[in-house]
Amino acid sequence: VYQPRDVSRADQPRIGAELRLYSGELLGCFAAVPFALGAVELCPGFQLEYLRVESHGVSNPDRASVLMGAGVGAVRGRLRATSWLSAMLDAGVAVRPFQPNFVLVGVGKVFEVPLVSPFARTGLAVEF
Repeated sequence: VYQPRDVSRADQPRIGAELRLYSGELLGCFAAVPFALGAVELCPGFQLEYLRVESHGVSNPDRASVLMGAGVGAVRGRLRATSWLSAMLDAGVAVRPFQPNFVLVGVGKVFEVPLVSPFARTGLAVEF
């Protein structure tokens, strides 16, 4: 997943950074509550994130990047349409043991990576 985002300081809105976050995760799900047309699943896993940051609005722009890992836990609802196609709805949280800050010299902190990131998503799964 690629997620671009612009951030700026509240007190100096012309000074900020462009963030580019690339992430991928690996989940291991098991059916905690199976039923005829699907299941409620518990999914522990791991997320790997690469954050690249480039500043703007300052006389000497800078770049930085960091590779981070996070533990992930999700609850997934799975509804089977056929034996090979399912609709899914996930709700979960990613927890990062390492939260780097992006700081511009003479300006201060522009962005801080959060410790906890909740998420919700939906999708289709094709099983072979």
